[in-house]
Amino acid sequence: MKNKKFDCVEMKKQIQEKQLKLLDGLSGEARRKAMIDIINEDPVLAKLLREARRRTTPQSNRHPVEK
Repeated sequence: MKNKKFDCVEMKKQIQEKQLKLLDGLSGEARRKAMIDIINEDPVLAKLLREARRRTTPQSNRHPVEK
């Protein structure tokens, strides 16, 4: 059996805590914008967001991913 060098659950918890600290104290709109910025900085998440928007936005109302 292979020993893990890291704990995936613990790593996820640490990342979520870090993100909450970054967003703490922001208004709703500022929090939303900061979250979009975080997503857009990650190539995998940005691609997922674009694809989700493409699938859910009517053709005539499409908007590029906010930056």
